[in-house]
Amino acid sequence: MRRGLLVLYLVLAACGDPASTDAGAEADAGADTDAGTDTDAGADTDAGTDADAGTDTDASTDPDAATDAGPPPIDPARTIGVVAHTDGVAPGYTLFAPMGATTTYLVDLDGRLVHSWESAYRPAASVYLLDDGSLLHTGALGRVENPTFQAGGAGGVVERLDWSGDVAWSYRYADDDHSAHHDVERLPDGNVLIVAWERFTATEAAALGWDPARLGPAGLWLDHVIEVRPVGADGGEIVWAWHLADHLVQPRDPSLGSYGDPAARPGRVDVDLAGGMAPDWSHVNAIDYDADRDEILLSVHGLHEIWVIDHATTTAEAAGPAGDLLYRWGNPANLGAAGDQQLFGQHDAQWIGAGLPGAGHVLVFDNGVRRPGGNRSTVDELRFPVTADGYGDPREASADARVWSYDPGAEDPMYAKNISGAQRLTNGNTLVCDGPIGTFREVTTDGVVVWRYVSPVVGTTLLAWDDPPPADTMGRSNAVFRATRVPPDHPGLAGRDLTPGETIERGPP
Repeated sequence: MRRGLLVLYLVLAACGDPASTDAGAEADAGADTDAGTDTDAGADTDAGTDADAGTDTDASTDPDAATDAGPPPIDPARTIGVVAHTDGVAPGYTLFAPMGATTTYLVDLDGRLVHSWESAYRPAASVYLLDDGSLLHTGALGRVENPTFQAGGAGGVVERLDWSGDVAWSYRYADDDHSAHHDVERLPDGNVLIVAWERFTATEAAALGWDPARLGPAGLWLDHVIEVRPVGADGGEIVWAWHLADHLVQPRDPSLGSYGDPAARPGRVDVDLAGGMAPDWSHVNAIDYDADRDEILLSVHGLHEIWVIDHATTTAEAAGPAGDLLYRWGNPANLGAAGDQQLFGQHDAQWIGAGLPGAGHVLVFDNGVRRPGGNRSTVDELRFPVTADGYGDPREASADARVWSYDPGAEDPMYAKNISGAQRLTNGNTLVCDGPIGTFREVTTDGVVVWRYVSPVVGTTLLAWDDPPPADTMGRSNAVFRATRVPPDHPGLAGRDLTPGETIERGPP
């Protein structure tokens, strides 16, 4: 679960409302960086939740050292950068990678730049701060180098940039039949889990049980997960893989390996589900890892579900019954079960890290696309029925899994039709990224906003401190896929010069 590695997934596209936008319409810029379709490493791979590791810090690296007397006053005319800062904010720095830009930023609680990394690529999705101070960065190859797979979250390359910004490792996974997209997760042993698409022709999809009439010229893209062991400066070995194509079920054709009763096979996925817009049917937008249980969590945007799969398998075992879903939650109708749909185009599902309030629960940003009663976004904390012996029957899952929700309502409305994320902080607060409008808010357990930041980055343009906040314009705004708070004792910051500079936004004079 996310602890020593920091994620930030930035790329916009039409993942927010699969029924209203197709893959090609997901942000012009998004096709290269894709933030839209969208979201989000294990017990020691996410800086944002690693509250235990760390070293002593002096005043030069302590983001609170200058604020012991309370946060500085904020000009009421300010609309960009830090626009709210009260007592009760979790200490640390905020990591984010603006969509359409090639720079990843680390800022203090006053919005002052502490560090940045420059890549040759716009982010495909996520970026993570590693324990050695390097940045694990997903890159979007773009239409020229990756023409087959252009949809929300399209990537193709994963790289590790050292603290100085030099490329320490790079790995390409993009050809006519496969492409990395959205998210990655670094494992404790240094291997990297990568979410990817694999393309099936209409004929190949029919052999899986698909109705070819549902497919267009691009065929069918199904998700898979690969585990890559880095080799050299620009290579890697795939040492494990899991393919959704091995875990499908359909009730029509007994001659196919996917034949069965979907209601009796909750560990398999019914091919007749509507899903997202073809060809990107399942559209996984986030991955997380639990080292203690050796399990993987997937946010499956196209089917409005969260899945748990077993990583304690060989690749051959993962292709069989041992690779069926251990648990799933979010849309009972997908299993033929009773109950209301609970998730609506969600992003950034993750286990809350050890040592944090709610440890072991699942935190998710529910975009709320086509939610009954009106579109609105929430952040939900979920408790899944799990014991040492395994998970409960997903067909018996209910809305009672929710143990906490953030729903600001009409007083401070939040509706992110795509991208976005959330992170549990060391003091129990939650950092929420409203992605399409590039706005981060830190909220208490009671839903009180104690810190708010509006990203000043619009592509290659930096806004002024009092500019009007950009509207959500599908890839031409200040959109940010995800933001993460890095605690001051994160190992990756130890011994670094964190002297704050100026704010990113221009001015004030």
